[in-house]
Amino acid sequence: DAGWVTIRIVDSNDAPVLSTAPVLLLENSAIGVESSTFVGAFDEDGVDDTLTFSLAAASPHFDISSGGALIPKVSINFETTKELFVIVRVTDNGGRYGEFSPLSTIANITVVIEDVDEPPVANRTLFSVAENLVAGTSVGFIGATDPEGTAVTYTLDRTQLSGGLFTVDAATGEIKTATMLDFEQTTFHTF
Repeated sequence: DAGWVTIRIVDSNDAPVLSTAPVLLLENSAIGVESSTFVGAFDEDGVDDTLTFSLAAASPHFDISSGGALIPKVSINFETTKELFVIVRVTDNGGRYGEFSPLSTIANITVVIEDVDEPPVANRTLFSVAENLVAGTSVGFIGATDPEGTAVTYTLDRTQLSGGLFTVDAATGEIKTATMLDFEQTTFHTF
């Protein structure tokens, strides 16, 4: 008479797996605030196995939330830094129901910094000019730089404040009088 043998497979805890795909972070992300950049991980023990993230090695640039969100510790500028690295640990809670010892995995994660278009920065300047000069007289040059290195175009967005008394050369930033100025009418023009 033939008998049957039954072999039962017993579950064990499987270590979580960290995604080593690069993650993207916008430059100048808020310091000390969870970013929208998350490190990815998977645990084949299922969705009931809670994963907790931490740094496996101290980072001068990042902390990480227990949910895997990167938290910038410093301002990161794309123009000076294109990518950084952070060593992350992900730990499970010991199986679906916590019946096993927790397991961890560590991986080196590449953080690619994404460029954000930043506005040009103009130098604040005080110019002095004599009254009663002819229209077209040079007052001075506005200095401005663009953090991305893009060419700057100059305009007077607030010409209503200057009463149409000045023009600016779009390419050079040179301010010129558009009409004769009269000290007795207005001593300062700010725009």
